[in-house]
Amino acid sequence: MLSPDGGTVYATSNTAGYVSGAPTSELIEHLEKAGGRRVAGPNWRGVAVGSGARTVDISPDGQFLYVAVNTSSEVVVVYAPAMKVVARLRVDPFAVGLALSPDGRVVILTAQGRAGKGGGNSINLVGVDAQVGRGLR
Repeated sequence: MLSPDGGTVYATSNTAGYVSGAPTSELIEHLEKAGGRRVAGPNWRGVAVGSGARTVDISPDGQFLYVAVNTSSEVVVVYAPAMKVVARLRVDPFAVGLALSPDGRVVILTAQGRAGKGGGNSINLVGVDAQVGRGLR
């Protein structure tokens, strides 16, 4: 996932349960220097959101990341500049796919069922409170 200005790349780590970001220019620089070899890459800044971190999307202003967390069946909201979790919302089991509406006012989330564990293939629509970010700077 790219930030709206293209300056940061964000990714999730499913098993570790993290969402992380790195400057796009640093990532490109490391990849260009790799010459086809495996390299360590840039320093990523991250925050734990919970095991099963899946899809991530970003608010139109680049301030908030929304992460589908499968294991805990949540949408986790991260204040991107500080990489700090600011909200958690339970959703249907087990969160997988996520997209933010173009205006940033609705999170659309898909959930999958698991045999013997409940849930069922569903879609969640979650309204976004624009006030959540006040005072976080």
